[in-house]
Amino acid sequence: LRQATAQGPECFARATMPDLKLEIYDGEALTDTVPVTKDLTLLGRALDVDLRVEHASTSRKHAQITRDNFGQYFLTDLKSSQGTHLNGSKIAPNEPQPLFDGATFRLGASARVYKAVLGGPAPPPPAPSGYGGSSRGVESSYGGGSSSFKGSSSFKGREEEERRREEEER
Repeated sequence: LRQATAQGPECFARATMPDLKLEIYDGEALTDTVPVTKDLTLLGRALDVDLRVEHASTSRKHAQITRDNFGQYFLTDLKSSQGTHLNGSKIAPNEPQPLFDGATFRLGASARVYKAVLGGPAPPPPAPSGYGGSSRGVESSYGGGSSSFKGSSSFKGREEEERRREEEER
């Protein structure tokens, strides 16, 4: 116990991180499920990436998935020539976007879809300093709206809905 306390809150956050798996779909068919086990996972066509994507429109180092000390995952386009689409919207290069459970993304013009599946509890990400409740977020695959940081009304609505569903299941 003393050792865990000495390491501070980072130790607790790492211990409660959710597992991330990517379900890979070709059209409607689930073709593979790949666990994401590293804090930084590279995706692309190159031989030295963590998840190889063999498609002509995919860059050698196309995108990356990162995990912070709070267990939050992010998807970042690495200035790919054909772009990365998260929940149907093209994301800006070098701007990490939160990757929530159920989020889907595509690399380049490939029809292959990657779905993020998070397992286990994860603490919510901390609000960035100076965060004023902007509705800037990521489009959600469930509900068609947008997901954003914890201070926003859409997050609170989702939280209430999840609590209601849990109560109904009991």
